Amino acid sequence: MRITVRESQLHARKRTMNHPVTMHTGPLGSTIHVLRADAGTIAELAAVDWNRSFWLVCLDPVRGLVTLMTGNGN
Repeated sequence: MRITVRESQLHARKRTMNHPVTMHTGPLGSTIHVLRADAGTIAELAAVDWNRSFWLVCLDPVRGLVTLMTGNGN
């Protein structure tokens, strides 16, 4: 997958955030990733076609959340 945002920018912003990335496994085996980011980063991430890699994508710049869900692999 090709991401349009430069990795160095993402890593710099990741270091400034005080919230860890969390990962949950749902009851049917789905993997849910929840990340926190500032509104500017989420706006840049909106340019990426995340639906090619994830079943569910939610970018919420107001709350500063990025939620990505993958299937159970079946």
